[in-house]
Amino acid sequence: MFVRINCTPRDGGSSYGIEFVEDYDTVNDTILSKQGVSFVFDKASAKRLQGATIDFVNNETQAGFLFSNPNDS
Repeated sequence: MFVRINCTPRDGGSSYGIEFVEDYDTVNDTILSKQGVSFVFDKASAKRLQGATIDFVNNETQAGFLFSNPNDS
């Protein structure tokens, strides 16, 4: 099982998606393993996510993944 993360440019920033997948494209995808979790990115998303951080936030005002991406304009 892999976690696929995609990043699509939008006006003034990016749109992000996260999903669990069973496999990946060995030619067009990039794999990154951190702390026992394997992440999959298509080549364009991998480039746009260079230097980005992803945190999980769960507090009284929000719950979910928080992307901080220096490549967003």
